[in-house]
This record gives sequence, C-alpha cells and structure tokens, in this order.
Amino acid sequence: MKHFTCRRCLVALAVVGLPLGCIRMDGDRADIMLMHIPTVLALVGSIAFAARARLTDAACVMLFAFYALHLLGAHYYYACVPYDDWARSLLGHDITATFGFSRNHYDRLVHLGFGLLLYLPAREWLGRHGLSGWRAGAGSVALLLSWSAAYEIFEWLVAVTMAPERAERYNGQQGDFFDAQKDMALAFAGSALAAGVEAAASLFRREAVTA
Repeated sequence: MKHFTCRRCLVALAVVGLPLGCIRMDGDRADIMLMHIPTVLALVGSIAFAARARLTDAACVMLFAFYALHLLGAHYYYACVPYDDWARSLLGHDITATFGFSRNHYDRLVHLGFGLLLYLPAREWLGRHGLSGWRAGAGSVALLLSWSAAYEIFEWLVAVTMAPERAERYNGQQGDFFDAQKDMALAFAGSALAAGVEAAASLFRREAVTA
C-alpha cells in the first residue's frame, strides 16, 4: 500500500503539476509542447518503472523531487528561472551578483539533481536484476551517465532541426559552447556523490555492527 501511495504521488504530479506548469507560460503552443511532451512521456515511463521495479518509498520520493525541479525549470524555461528575484525577496541578496555568475545556473542544478536524485531508483532497479554491492553502485553511475549523454544527443537534435530561437529556449545553452559536457559532468558528479554517501553509510553500519 505504501508503494502504491508513492506512485500515486507521481501520478498526481503528472495530473496536477503539468497543467499548472503550462499556466501563464511564455512562448507559443509549439514551445509549450516541446517543453512538456517529453516530460509527459518520461513521467508515464517513470510511473510504470516504479511499479515494475517495486521501488521503495525513498526512491519514489527521489523521482518526485527530480520531476518537481524539472517542471519548475520547464515553466520558466531553464535559462530564465528567476531565482535571483526569489533570493532578493527572501534573503535580500542577488545570487548571481554574490557569486559572480555570468549565466543562469538553474539548469546546472537540475543536471546535478539528475545524478544525485535518480541514483537510488537506478540502483534499486539494478538490484532487482541481480547486481549488489559496488557493482550495483558503479552500474548505477554508468547508467545515469549514459542517460545524460542520450539526453544531450536529443538536445543536439533539437538544435539542428528547429529554429535557433526555439532551440535556445529549450536547450538553455546561454552561449556556452561546452554546455553539454558540463551538464554530463554534473550528472556524473551527482551520481558519484550519491554512490559515495551510500558507500560511507554502508561502511559505518558494518563498523557499528562489529563494534
């Protein structure tokens, strides 16, 4: 029943979050469809994946958190998420000016979150297929890095097949020639960090048992 409830949260995100994400969204219908049709497909696939892989509550929460981050970015377009406005309202400081940023880094946060938040679902899925220990951890990192690379190929296809303005709104490169490489590096860093935390926690538990 708990797993069913967690999957229902993902369904609620798809049913409620997606329409809300389209409200007062800048751009024409083609922009909105480009941003959200892949999200719909990914969410439906994730709901089916969560059921088939019998993911734990924690893994479902990670999936939910990642899609929530993505929907926020898709609503504003990644390059235009107004986190500076939010920071000034809450803290009285401008993040971009404080850290000397030259671009909007919300997309970097989501790519880092991709590796960090989807590590557990990937690891649980590999565990269901017989991998355990360091093999499951390394396999999860490799799997997420390959998914990240596949997504960057999709962004490249968007860039070469669509009008430059539309492609830029979707990809959010903001003039960074190495945007794809940096995004993949952050996805790798996030998954490696999650794997490291898991390994450290496992070591701590073993030492506590033998103490």
